[in-house]
Amino acid sequence: MLHALDLLGTFAFALSGALLAARKRMDIFGVIVLAVAAGLGGGIVRDVLIGATPPVAITQWAYLATAAAAGLIGFAAPATVARARRTVLVFDAAGLGLFAVAGTAKALDHGVPAVGAVVIGVITAVGGGIARDLLAGDVPVILHSEIYATPAAVAAIVVATVSRAAPVELAAAILATAIRLAALRYRWSAPRPRV
Repeated sequence: MLHALDLLGTFAFALSGALLAARKRMDIFGVIVLAVAAGLGGGIVRDVLIGATPPVAITQWAYLATAAAAGLIGFAAPATVARARRTVLVFDAAGLGLFAVAGTAKALDHGVPAVGAVVIGVITAVGGGIARDLLAGDVPVILHSEIYATPAAVAAIVVATVSRAAPVELAAAILATAIRLAALRYRWSAPRPRV
C-alpha cells in the first residue's frame, strides 16, 4: 500500500509540474520534463544524500512511467486538469505528507541521525517543487510566504522523534496533509519582513 501511495504522490506532484508547464506554454518535451522533475526530484535528491544509489526513481520503471503519464495527461488535457485544480491540490497536499514521512523513514533506515533525517524528509517533500519552479523560471513556492514546507517538517519531526510504527507514520502524513489543506483554505502565510 505504501508503494501505491508513493506512486499517487508522484503522480500528483508530476501533474502540478505539467500544469505549470502548460501555463508557461511549453512544448510536449517541456511539459514532460517539468512533470518528471516535480514528481521525482525530491526522491532523487534524498537517495543521493543518503547514498542509496542509483536512486529508486531511476531503477524502478513505475516511478518514471507515473511521472511521464501525468505529464502526458497535463499536455493532452490542460484545461480539464486545471478545472480539477482543487483535487490536484488535495493530492499535492497528501503527496507532501507522504513524501515527508517516506523520506524521513528512509533516511533513518540508512543510519542518518534524527535531525538530518528531518532535513532529508523535508527535502524529499519539497525538492520536486523546487526543481519544477526553477526549471520554469519562477521563484520556488517554498521561498514565498505560503505555508508549504512547514507541514512537511511537522510530519518529519513526528516520525523522527515519536515512533517509526506504521500508525504513527500514517498519522504524521495525515497531519501534514491537514495542515497544508488548512493553510490553503484559510490562506495562512508565514511572516514577511516589514519594508
